[in-house]
Amino acid sequence: MFELKIKRGDFEDLVKKMSLPAGKDEFIFETIAPTVTPEGYLEWIGQTRQFVAWVRAKGLEVSGINEPIIIAFKSKDIMKMFKFFKGKNEIITLIHDTESGEYIFTADNDKLKRTTMLQAISIDEAKERRDKFPVQIDEDGIIVSKTGQKPNLHSICDSSVFRELIKNTNKVMKKKKEEPPYFYHIIFDGANNMLRTIAGESIDSSLTTVDDKVYATSVKGNGIVHYAYLFPEVMNALTGEIELHALEGGLLWVVQDSDNRRIRYLIPPARYGNKVKETKLKKTTKCE
Repeated sequence: MFELKIKRGDFEDLVKKMSLPAGKDEFIFETIAPTVTPEGYLEWIGQTRQFVAWVRAKGLEVSGINEPIIIAFKSKDIMKMFKFFKGKNEIITLIHDTESGEYIFTADNDKLKRTTMLQAISIDEAKERRDKFPVQIDEDGIIVSKTGQKPNLHSICDSSVFRELIKNTNKVMKKKKEEPPYFYHIIFDGANNMLRTIAGESIDSSLTTVDDKVYATSVKGNGIVHYAYLFPEVMNALTGEIELHALEGGLLWVVQDSDNRRIRYLIPPARYGNKVKETKLKKTTKCE
């Protein structure tokens, strides 16, 4: 019988990064179906429209299987399940009872043994699941566009930069009585090792924009990019340092690696109708 042991906090964080919460009981991927291997790997690749999520974890404690299996959940149900287990370091044991068709979650400590169950769903319900990453990646782990182009803008910075951009954009656009999706503007200034984020539709009026200049860990290249679709959901799911690899006027490749995690998101450029959003923002000048 398949069994997985994992800390509650790690488990919830992985599910959050796979499903991407988009509001109360709403998720970009309403169902997730990651693959788990006997060696302790877990991997989820999900695609919706031009957006792709790729989440991989290793070092998990897995037993009871000799070959990879797929475990499938409704995102809303499993996120609600975590509320029954309080401590982030509490070890949850997940067992798949194939006879009853249930996933059984148990946490057992010196004071309490708690068990809850979820009904398993069919893998076919996870329609956005992919067996392999649908976009070409070069030997350096960077995406390559259909035209053969690679990202020409790169940065390493804290993800909080973009949560601040999202928060400010919400304030600006709601004040202007605009409806989502909103556009998020990022200027790469490699000469000054700086990122500039613009909350609002232009920088002509300081009353309707918030303009932040952030000295990042690393910035390479000079250019302006704009994103909308699923940009806030991705950035709100991440914490800590991330890498950005962008193609001006094209895709954004968001990367976060650690000793036991590999997180990748591919975000399409913002569009007005069928056209990629054209910039009217001014590039930042060199700091004195």
